[in-house]
Amino acid sequence: AGTLKLDQVIFNGELMYEVKPATKFMLVGGIRTFTMSPNAHFTGPVGGELADIDVSKTELAGVGGFAYRPRLAKNVVLLTRADIGGGSAFTWSALGGVEFQVKPWIGLAVAYNALHIDTGKVPKSGNVAVSDVQYAVTQYGPAFSLTFHWAQK
Repeated sequence: AGTLKLDQVIFNGELMYEVKPATKFMLVGGIRTFTMSPNAHFTGPVGGELADIDVSKTELAGVGGFAYRPRLAKNVVLLTRADIGGGSAFTWSALGGVEFQVKPWIGLAVAYNALHIDTGKVPKSGNVAVSDVQYAVTQYGPAFSLTFHWAQK
């Protein structure tokens, strides 16, 4: 018998720069971290404990891309963004949605997002009996956010 626990944390930190004023076309750059923590625990046939398997790892990728954010109405903005990145993991992301601007400096958004992360092979750690692990994950679905805007005109 056994149990498998999987924890995952993704962090995106990005800055946007409007290429030409009033075009709403922006360059995007930043970092993305991805931590996946699978842990398997097994017990033997007579209740004896076996060694846990834990191949947790955090990957870091620099990302770059573009965003297009035209205004649809006074307080409503169309959100589109795509990026690609590399480092200790290959990653890409794409998003489409709308943002309601509560104030000029704060917005609430609903969108559809796709995110792919491929870490390649992760070498075994410690005395784990696993030769290597490869994380290749594509996640997609609805996304909700609270956004703060600086340097708005």
